[in-house]
Amino acid sequence: MMARLALAALLAPLGRALIISQQDDSKTLDCLCLDWNDVYKKEKKHNVSCGDGMEFFFLMDTMNVSSERDVHHKVSLGKSNHASQQLLKQLQGSEIYYEFCTNFFKRAHFNYCVNKRYQMTREQVPTSKGTWCYVSNKCELPNIVTPIPGTDLAVKQCSDIFDVSLGSMLIEEAAKVATKQKLDHGLIAGHAYVWKDMLAKDLDGATMRDIAESNEGTYVYSMKDMFAPRLVIKGTTVYEETYNDTQSTWSTKCIRDCLW
Repeated sequence: MMARLALAALLAPLGRALIISQQDDSKTLDCLCLDWNDVYKKEKKHNVSCGDGMEFFFLMDTMNVSSERDVHHKVSLGKSNHASQQLLKQLQGSEIYYEFCTNFFKRAHFNYCVNKRYQMTREQVPTSKGTWCYVSNKCELPNIVTPIPGTDLAVKQCSDIFDVSLGSMLIEEAAKVATKQKLDHGLIAGHAYVWKDMLAKDLDGATMRDIAESNEGTYVYSMKDMFAPRLVIKGTTVYEETYNDTQSTWSTKCIRDCLW
């Protein structure tokens, strides 16, 4: 009898620890990034439309309708204020809405964090740096999570330690995501890297060194020629993206300082 009581006394703290651990696990799950494709599905009943979060941060922030100027906490929700809601209404049905929402976010079967600002230039990094995703509004991370009004979701500003972003992946792996899911390579890169508005053929040695020394994943591409070869540079490693006219697809290969 005494032995059983002693065993019970020994196991009691372990039981309480297990319950606390399970509660912590539940809270952790609430803070996991959701699959982009699932967020917008009507059957999921999140009541979230593309643009309610930060899908169009690059437009709203430029128009000074974001709700916070401190880059570490800076968000620009489509539902955050009247100005952003009006802009979102204007975007719906437009070509840009189709490209970003219908053709990208709603088709993205992954939960990787994406850049706050699409095609963020080096000059915009100080005011726009950071990545984001959707999470449950039950996630309790003060100053990190911003609930979206009228929904059961929130926008989370991702952490390099706990979250995986498109930009933190190996360059070829991010490219494979685009190819496998038939997503636009330019949209993947624009949501993953810093953007250098320049044709790859015009890239000189000094600019290449400057990009390499920044150690920021950088996408070299210009709308002057949408189908010209493009480069993704990280440190001294360089990948080239080329367009196949016959198959209407992009292919990615390492051309300098490859890992293997």
